[in-house]
Amino acid sequence: MPLRQPVPASTFYSSLKMPSKPGRRQPDPDWSWVGTEARTAADITPEHRRRAAGYLNPSGAGPACRYWLTEYEADGLYGLGKAKKGCGAKKCLEWPRCYNHLGGQDLVSDFHQSQFVGAAIGPATEVRTGPAGLRNFGATCYANAFLQVWYHNVAFRNGVYACVAASSPTSPLYHLASIFAALQHGKRKVVDPGVLIDALQLKKGDQQDAAEFSKLFMDLIEKEIKRQPNPLNTFVTDQFAGQLVYLTRCNTCGYVSTSPSAFLELEVGLKDKASLPDQIRELFLPERLDGDNKYKCPQCDSLQAATRTMILDKLPPVLHLSFLRFVYDVGSGSRKKSKASIAYPRVITLLDKVYELRGVVIHHGPSAFHGHFTCEVYDESDGQWYKCDDETVSTVDERPKKKVRLDPDPPGEQTSKDAYMLVYQVRKAPTLAVDPPSAILEAIKADNAAIENEADERKTKIKELSQLYERLREAKMGILRVLPGDDCIVPRDALSNWVQGTTEVDLTRAFDYQHVLCDHGNINPAHAGHTRLISREAFDRLGILAPLPDIEVCSTCVQDLFALHVAKKEHSELVSTFENLNQTCDNSRWCIPRSWIKEWRGGLLAPGVDPTHQAYSILCEHSQPWDGKHEVITDDALAHLQSLFGDFFVFTEDTPRCAICAAAQAQSKEDNREREELLKRERPISRNQRNISHAFGMTNYLLPASFTEVWEVWLNKDYTGERPKLEMNLCEHGLLDVDVGLDKGTYLTSTGWMQLCEIYNHDPHDCVTVEYAAAPEAGKRLSVVKPSVPTCEPCRRKRLLDFETTALQVVLKEDKASDVVVLDSKLRTRALAAKSGGKRTMVTVNKNTTVKDIKLKLTTEFQLFTICQRLYYNGRVLNEDETVKNIGILAADTLDCEEIKENRDALEVQVIDGRAEGFGGTALQGRIPCPACTLLNPCDAMSCEMCDTPL
Repeated sequence: MPLRQPVPASTFYSSLKMPSKPGRRQPDPDWSWVGTEARTAADITPEHRRRAAGYLNPSGAGPACRYWLTEYEADGLYGLGKAKKGCGAKKCLEWPRCYNHLGGQDLVSDFHQSQFVGAAIGPATEVRTGPAGLRNFGATCYANAFLQVWYHNVAFRNGVYACVAASSPTSPLYHLASIFAALQHGKRKVVDPGVLIDALQLKKGDQQDAAEFSKLFMDLIEKEIKRQPNPLNTFVTDQFAGQLVYLTRCNTCGYVSTSPSAFLELEVGLKDKASLPDQIRELFLPERLDGDNKYKCPQCDSLQAATRTMILDKLPPVLHLSFLRFVYDVGSGSRKKSKASIAYPRVITLLDKVYELRGVVIHHGPSAFHGHFTCEVYDESDGQWYKCDDETVSTVDERPKKKVRLDPDPPGEQTSKDAYMLVYQVRKAPTLAVDPPSAILEAIKADNAAIENEADERKTKIKELSQLYERLREAKMGILRVLPGDDCIVPRDALSNWVQGTTEVDLTRAFDYQHVLCDHGNINPAHAGHTRLISREAFDRLGILAPLPDIEVCSTCVQDLFALHVAKKEHSELVSTFENLNQTCDNSRWCIPRSWIKEWRGGLLAPGVDPTHQAYSILCEHSQPWDGKHEVITDDALAHLQSLFGDFFVFTEDTPRCAICAAAQAQSKEDNREREELLKRERPISRNQRNISHAFGMTNYLLPASFTEVWEVWLNKDYTGERPKLEMNLCEHGLLDVDVGLDKGTYLTSTGWMQLCEIYNHDPHDCVTVEYAAAPEAGKRLSVVKPSVPTCEPCRRKRLLDFETTALQVVLKEDKASDVVVLDSKLRTRALAAKSGGKRTMVTVNKNTTVKDIKLKLTTEFQLFTICQRLYYNGRVLNEDETVKNIGILAADTLDCEEIKENRDALEVQVIDGRAEGFGGTALQGRIPCPACTLLNPCDAMSCEMCDTPL
């Protein structure tokens, strides 16, 4: 009888079964016709091929999903919901008879045409219908608030226009005039102040103080105006500068000294529920100078008690009143925002001048370190108050109504807990606004014309796109109406892309069949889930627009699978015969490998693999019978297997086993018994006598690391290696290559040492003893002292430097305040949340790991950003570019990490890694630090004066 080769399971299970996904509708291949309707490959019909791919079942076509288009044309939009019942995009993704979820539903949506046009043409430029806003670049709201306040000061705006004529087009003054001109005459709803922000070199993502920005910017503009050849060089001072006079009267002799002081804004303190007039009066109350604060009287020529009074000498036309909204909190040691409310009138009289409220700068948010600035400004041209919130400008009357308070604002007054600065202007007739310089105005007119042209082109484009949409929709709907059917096969993704096409080219693009084809160029029966069955009419109409190949399920692939199914069926019959022959157990005596018989039953064997194959054999290494896992079969069952696989060596249960292996097994059992006896003695030593005695002055014995490493494994039940050797393993100089005060070791009590030496036949006097102390010695980490054998530092260092990777311990020390501001506003909150002192973690490094790499790993462990970390090794601060190898860090060593806390009250500019904090490093400070050498350069410098680094 010719031998039959078993069919491998890899062929059966990969080719005959398709993995099913729970809750999904998928093609279900039907092979029930094998051996009945078709006995040979010649009997296979096209219907059989489709059934093999899962397109058809024995009773006919599988049920198709309810079609959205049929429901829509019957019931309108309401009918679209019916198609969803029992159907889902994920559930029916691989169902060839689902025609939903291809993108066609959008074609009946009321909004799809506008979405189509909008996606193609993009957003339109927003044209203003009222005052324009200013774009926020992330955290530039503080600048936007003051730009709006200054713009609505018509006299200041006119002055900027008058001074800018001789200014450079790249100067901040010119950019300011351009922003004013865009706000005044531009058509854009949102004006872009980016050119000015860049010219000032402001950090767009850093939150800053609005009052500080106002002072520095005005100082910069004043200096620039003074350089202009015109009579307006005192314009800023004339507009905003007032003068205070400080009077100091000696209480002993009556001598009076005066000291004038100019100001651009008055700083007013806050008290809850106070009024602005009361707080201004309090600002000018006399102050007594006494005690440690006495006055050095020139007339008395000694320290004397005195009275100091601040007097308003001159007020400017535009008065800025800045509230001390951010105060220092002694309890927390940092600044906080005062929530005190202040009532301020719309009209106030100072030095017989009547001032009217013209602007309010507001800080939103509870913190002194972050928040949002807006402003409310009065527009003289239309007599209306506006709220300016970056891009959004609305009338004050349009603000959301707050809850009615029991104590509403008195007439002519407003109360606020967030007011940050008030702008008052002397009552006078409205100032006539002038136009900007011609060059700037022409640029604005050109931009307005471009917006108008864009609008006209947009209308034309919208019309063209709408017509295109209608043509595309008509073509698609004509095919979608006749899409359901089972005549032709097309790729699902290609069909979906066609339905969702947005251009006429998309509708004529050839369908991509590659991912559903087999090697023979036909439909792969295993990829039926990636296709859709459609009607012949739909296929023909599609073919007019896009080239479509009319291909079917591959006959060659189905024939190959048919052969496998036939083989599987024959294999099942062979296994059934075997099981019948193996039913009687009275003469069962032949041993067959259990794993082999199991895989043969399941069709998992590769061709030519018989029971003696080395992967299944129950013979020993000497090719003799041995007691492997086996199954006993009958004579008839054995004869059946040998008729399939040929004669192979087999033995009965009574066959003598290999004498050599039996002797080795007996020896192994004896060795295991002896090992168990040793373990019974050694395990109590490890459990009860190791690292337990920390009593001061008590002698402990150091176990060699080489012994401990193997001993730990030896004590494990599953260990099969050699027994460890107890040898002290001192260095070549007869000393220790470990430092007991720095390196963690394993120690035994005196009792444990004596017992271990007895078991390992080791001289107990050949040892290293230590003691424990109350605290580590100077420069040490462990409280282990007095080793009987000293440490050889060169050998220890050589050993600890010999590593590929090692785990370093990093200890987070107690927080220490730093005089350097190191965090930007985005990092403060998380950095301050880091736990202080005593926290430890392990970091794995190699010799090429840099300090910066270590800091990055610590970011997650300590919740500290790298800029907040300072690492030390043996007391030395580490630079970020140093490596573990260059530093000389030893294996399992320890690094110290210190959190750098910012000193938020530091007023001076700090330069860190070439970067200045606050407004340092910007044109507002007049000097820019070089990122390479940190030299402070003039703000208009293009490169560093020292190292030529571009700025």
